[in-house]
Amino acid sequence: KSLKMAPRAVKGVSNVYTQHKPVLAETLDLLSKGRLKESDFPLVGSSSSTQGAANARTPKEVIIFMVGGATFEEAMSVNSINNSGTGLKVVLGGTCVHNSTSFTTEVNDLRNRSGTGAAF
Repeated sequence: KSLKMAPRAVKGVSNVYTQHKPVLAETLDLLSKGRLKESDFPLVGSSSSTQGAANARTPKEVIIFMVGGATFEEAMSVNSINNSGTGLKVVLGGTCVHNSTSFTTEVNDLRNRSGTGAAF
């Protein structure tokens, strides 16, 4: 029965492996709409006053560096924003690009160092 339902579950999804939406996608969406709190996400060279329109505080170029590594889903979110026509250009960097194996290895290493729980 579940095999018959599978085609319906993925209908309209361009890539079943990228259904997950990372937090970065929502953050970039809010950024493109000028809705990020400047107190949480300060702009370089920006004053902390709230005068002016949201457009005046919305950057046109953003550099994101993920310490600990970025994922392919995050890179896809950046690509999506870059191609959305908003005028926002985002560059994503990180200490590595994670896949499932590298991510689980890193989580296991952290668990082993902290001495908590079993490995994945």
